[in-house]
Amino acid sequence: MKIIILIMFLLFTTNIIAGDYTKGLNNPKTQEKTLNEILAFGEDANVNVKTLLNLLKKDDEKISKLTFKVILIVGSDTEIEKAIKIAVNSKHKTIVTIAIDKLKNLKDKELLASIVVDLLDSKDKLIKGKAILMAGNLKIKKSVNKLSNILLDTYVTQHISLNKQAAKVLGQIGDTKAISALIKGLFIKKDFKSTNNKGTTFVFARNSLVKFGKDALKEVIKALNNENSDFNSFVRDNKLIPSNVRYNLIIMIGELGNRSNYNILKKYINDEDLGVRVLTEKIIGTFGIKKSISVLIKKYKKLKKELRITKDNEVIKNISREINQINYSLAMIGGKKVEKHFVKEILSKPLKTENKIHYELIFSALESFLNFASYRYYKVYKKAYRKVKGKNNKQKIKEYLDIMLVAKKCKNKVKCYAKYLDDKKNIKDVKLYNSKKIKAIYMLSSFKKAKKRKLALSVILNKGLLDKDPEIREAAAIAVYKLARKSDIPKIEKFIKKANDLEYLKREKNRFYKILINVKNK
Repeated sequence: MKIIILIMFLLFTTNIIAGDYTKGLNNPKTQEKTLNEILAFGEDANVNVKTLLNLLKKDDEKISKLTFKVILIVGSDTEIEKAIKIAVNSKHKTIVTIAIDKLKNLKDKELLASIVVDLLDSKDKLIKGKAILMAGNLKIKKSVNKLSNILLDTYVTQHISLNKQAAKVLGQIGDTKAISALIKGLFIKKDFKSTNNKGTTFVFARNSLVKFGKDALKEVIKALNNENSDFNSFVRDNKLIPSNVRYNLIIMIGELGNRSNYNILKKYINDEDLGVRVLTEKIIGTFGIKKSISVLIKKYKKLKKELRITKDNEVIKNISREINQINYSLAMIGGKKVEKHFVKEILSKPLKTENKIHYELIFSALESFLNFASYRYYKVYKKAYRKVKGKNNKQKIKEYLDIMLVAKKCKNKVKCYAKYLDDKKNIKDVKLYNSKKIKAIYMLSSFKKAKKRKLALSVILNKGLLDKDPEIREAAAIAVYKLARKSDIPKIEKFIKKANDLEYLKREKNRFYKILINVKNK
């Protein structure tokens, strides 16, 4: 009997509370107090959600915020959908942002997509930014056109951060319709100093384009060959875009291409722009294009002749820069013809201009040759050391000679080189020690026979790419591309999962992803 009385009492009091809620919600003076009472009571509160929806429509910032929270707790899926639809159209930013955060709870995906696409038109930076991120997280393909427009918005009224977000999200969604906008996005630049609205979308557009692989490469080549009238018009109509667009496009050839793209790249080895020439030579080396060896050596000889006769310091500086890159690229490619070139340059007479003797070319050859020179060339380095004059010059070559002593000691033993990649405590000269690490990586990358190549790749992945020094990771990334084959993709994927758990490598995700893409494109 007591139990029945208790149940009836609870039912009675619940109805009183429900009645009090409705009355309290209709009275502006008691609305806030009533809503807080419902929140305290929780999901079992017996309240008329229709009354709450009407209250939400009145769009009072403080009351609407509380009302929306209540509906999320007590409402059905259908009622929550209605509340979100009302809240995202609020004139108050705080309510809209809360509603956007809850959009993912909508079961009606068509409605969800429609709401997000509409929010991309918002004039508020925060709301627009949240909508962009939501479109990416939910991979809403209907948003691609509007996101492309946001990416390509060059006006001061839109902050550069939104351009960047749009570029990133277009890559997340993965619709090939975005490729055209992303190629243009490589050149979006803002420099409105008075509004502190300056920057470029290049990195974000590049990282997204890499995800499209061959489809993106095809369009990049069209743009590079002036076969894309839409792209040409865009460049012509935007004053902030540099006159030389080739540089950024060639970077994308490097990101997306492989050896088969040599016919495109060789057009730019003699480009009028120094940056384009050096970049092209670098990519040719990274791809390891053997048929470019004769072209690069021929150009090297031509530049060396120019260096002998010029007196302009700026020209000397530029020629030296290009010669260094050619040597580095030749070392990346390797082969007997390249080895012969380096031995000849290392043992050649130093360059003389006016009253000065230049050893820069010899040092450039020594440095680059270490990329693949084995212990067999210890004697060549020793001869160079004897020939060079001057204490400072001898000291420089002594560093190379010390490294070749390591090579002489290790010979063809991968495990021996691997020891140089171990992190050791109490190192007095960290710079020299890191230099030896990098050279050990270069030498590991020269192994060609299957068994040792695979072992060298594992060492570089697990030691070089996990090193805390960014320069060592950079050298290791190049070595991985040089050593890896398509059969090694599972090993690289396993490494990426491991690297993702390490805090100091959080910013390296794009680098590792690019290595994987480049190996897949080989």
